[in-house]
Amino acid sequence: MLPTVCSASIYPVVTQPMYLIASPWFSDLNMTINGNQTLRIRAAGLDEGYFVQSVRINGEPWEKNWFEHEDLMAHGGTLEFALGAEMKTWETGAVPPSPGHVRL
Repeated sequence: MLPTVCSASIYPVVTQPMYLIASPWFSDLNMTINGNQTLRIRAAGLDEGYFVQSVRINGEPWEKNWFEHEDLMAHGGTLEFALGAEMKTWETGAVPPSPGHVRL
């Protein structure tokens, strides 16, 4: 499963319920997750370049270069990329939480 996930632009963080986001290798990909849910990953502009210009999760603008398991992997959804030929700073949101700073 890991090679498919990585080529789809999702990189799981070991022992954490989060995934890092990077540029996808395919323009349209469906994955069956969590038994019977569907995760669809789409990349518009892949033929123009592989630099991420923007990301949307379930139709909403996304400014983080990561997401939590509940955002997409628990119930499925869509991860949409706009790609281009030049680098752009799109990930202006919060950084992933550090497990060493979680208050119990």
